[in-house]
Amino acid sequence: AAAAAALDETPRQLPVLAKAGVVDAGGRGVVVLLDALVAVVTERPAALAAAQRASRERVVAAHSMYTARESGSDEFAYEVMYLLESVASTGAGTGDPIGRLRDTLVGLGDCVSVVGDGAGLWTVHVHCNDVGAAVEVGVETGRPRQIRVARFADAPSAEASRFVKDRAVVVPARSTELADLLISEGVTVLFVDGNDGGTDDETAYRLLEAITGTGASHVSVLPADAGLIEVADEASIRAVAAGQDVVVVPCVSPVQVLAAVAVHDPRRRAADDVVTMAEAAAATRRGEVVVAKEAAITWIGACEAGDVIGLADGEVVLIEPGPPAVDVLDRAACGVAERMLGMGGELVTALLGADAPDELAGELTDYLRREHPEAELVIYHGGQPDAVLILGVE
Repeated sequence: AAAAAALDETPRQLPVLAKAGVVDAGGRGVVVLLDALVAVVTERPAALAAAQRASRERVVAAHSMYTARESGSDEFAYEVMYLLESVASTGAGTGDPIGRLRDTLVGLGDCVSVVGDGAGLWTVHVHCNDVGAAVEVGVETGRPRQIRVARFADAPSAEASRFVKDRAVVVPARSTELADLLISEGVTVLFVDGNDGGTDDETAYRLLEAITGTGASHVSVLPADAGLIEVADEASIRAVAAGQDVVVVPCVSPVQVLAAVAVHDPRRRAADDVVTMAEAAAATRRGEVVVAKEAAITWIGACEAGDVIGLADGEVVLIEPGPPAVDVLDRAACGVAERMLGMGGELVTALLGADAPDELAGELTDYLRREHPEAELVIYHGGQPDAVLILGVE
């Protein structure tokens, strides 16, 4: 826990890490090794050990440990910096060359600093208006190099300093297992319990807190089911009104969220990254195996309470008469997978629900290995309460 806390602090210690929206790579490697050690000792999967160690609603500290570049003053418009070497030991007039350099710079501006390293290299810094004169006196004194000139008017505004990183991804999710899986990928997750009696407005407010708590200037929100899209839209509208750039990537299933997170790259331009995630989500076809709670009429026929229903992209494609025994659930899962792969696909992602029997994963694995060896199968414990199985095909 101490190592993870120290890792989380690294973006607030180095501006380059905060700008990239990442943590220190070496520190991350140490934490991964420690997570693996904890997993071996406690006999838990490494991803779960890391996820349980992390907080589900990570809030970025309000104040960073670094500050923006100095802003200068109204009197002087430029900051001049250079390294100076080959300084002559004697020169025209009286006094040493460095003393004359320092006196000349004091006459040109303020914040003068001329510091040597004891080996003949000097670092020169001054705020002034006459850039040419500040560089010229360096040429007269020695050989300047790595000359840098910054105009204070081009510095980032103070308003931007409230963001400590460029990019973040936020997902409202309804199961703790899915939340743990996403947290292990660096996603900020808001757990939404459908049984807590909270209203959509309350959920939107909590989601808004999670978005602003990331401290990121650009946030992508991935709702994990269709019922959370309206909540995500409401929270994003409020965040945008407060000055944060927030985009909701349309997702109606957890497997689409996983596909979007898999292609997320904070090094891309924000707009390009959003487009890439949206395309990945849209390209992921979704299937479900659910147990009917009551009698109903579907477009392929009637079903009774307890029957097992298979859906592909929201449409009922098969009905297996109940009760939902293991063999019935197995047939339904394999039937949905067969219909979805009939349209092609190379990767199948399966999320096992809270009520999924242990045998379901093995049966689905054997079926796909036998009937569709070209398709790769990845199985996670999704823990969703409303579906025995959720499938994603890419």
